Amino acid sequence: MKLNIDQSRAAFGITASLAGGLKRNFGTMTKPLHAGNAARNGIIAASLAQQGFTGDKSIFDESGNFCYVLGSGVQFDLDRATKDLGQKFNICSGLEIKPYPSCRATHAGIDAALQVKKKYALNPADIKDSAVQELISKTKIVVDPQIPKDALTPVEMKIKLKNGEVLCQKVEAAKGEPKNPLSPEELFTKFRECASVVLTLKDVEQTLELTSDLESLKEITPLMEILTFRMKGAQEKE
Repeated sequence: MKLNIDQSRAAFGITASLAGGLKRNFGTMTKPLHAGNAARNGIIAASLAQQGFTGDKSIFDESGNFCYVLGSGVQFDLDRATKDLGQKFNICSGLEIKPYPSCRATHAGIDAALQVKKKYALNPADIKDSAVQELISKTKIVVDPQIPKDALTPVEMKIKLKNGEVLCQKVEAAKGEPKNPLSPEELFTKFRECASVVLTLKDVEQTLELTSDLESLKEITPLMEILTFRMKGAQEKE
């Protein structure tokens, strides 16, 4: 949007008063709303600043600043936030796409279970205490002290069979991580399954076609017609 320095500082000030979200909403439809709301508010703040709307231009400094208030009084090293700014874009190199509709922390375990089933042609009846509730009571989670506290991988799964055999499977990177990305077909399958809830199959395929070659589109009107008007029409018919 080509904001100048003063406009950019004002935009930060405006955005600071629009920021918010509660972790208690994880597991509900409001959780992904956080990301969309943040993106929308960023655009609103930049647009307002561009038109002369004012906001505190030192929102990260002095008493009552953004980090101090939302960080419970803890002082932050803002140099870390600007490190590699404009050079490294995590959306290009660190984007993770979840293949399963569950907490990301469960995915490596799911991957391990699926790999064991495929690798050993495992039948649930072969597992000792295979009933779901019995499995839960027999499941043990052991934390490896050598792994960083917030790390989600590696995960090692051990399954004890009725014959005494123990099957092991280790997952170093969950499916969908940059080191273990979804294949194009897996990504398209996930999109089709999700988008078909609100779009016709024809619109789903057309959306895939348009987004797969987004860089060469002269305009995005055909795409937005599907994602706004047609989606809204489908919802109104329900």
